[in-house]
Amino acid sequence: GKIRAGAISDVPVMAIDLYPTMLKLAGVKDIEAHLDGYEIDGQSILPTLMGDENQEERALYWHFPAYLSGNPKYTETRGYPDYRQQPVSVIRRGDWKLMMYLEEWSLDGGHKKRSVNNALELFNLKTDKSESENLALKEPKVRDLLLDELLDWQDRIGAPIPKIPNMKQIP
Repeated sequence: GKIRAGAISDVPVMAIDLYPTMLKLAGVKDIEAHLDGYEIDGQSILPTLMGDENQEERALYWHFPAYLSGNPKYTETRGYPDYRQQPVSVIRRGDWKLMMYLEEWSLDGGHKKRSVNNALELFNLKTDKSESENLALKEPKVRDLLLDELLDWQDRIGAPIPKIPNMKQIP
């Protein structure tokens, strides 16, 4: 009787938010102490479920350092015909989403070449839900702000970054 049925929220959440939410619902007061001091990914979405739309904006991150083959209907991302996913790290903050293709980042000059390599894609999800217009070169301030935040996060969590191509066959 506390969560309104059919409630809809624009606050982005991730699956990693479910565990801390369940702990809060179970009455766990200090989640990190409950986990022997380990930091937990995600955060409780209980305030969102209770109707609090005034939560502080946060960045969402994900990291997938491998190739994923799949149904031909979904393959040929970025010109690779056999793969539906390539090694990538992503940050979403508000309406902005930055994708860093890890191998291209490592092999094409990284941070020094961010304005000319093909490793970064930036999208405004409010105006481009299909992610069809890469704004990485048109919005360098937004790109660099999100990129720095993503690089800090990768460093903080020790994210593995491929340094050589790991695809079975490079086109």
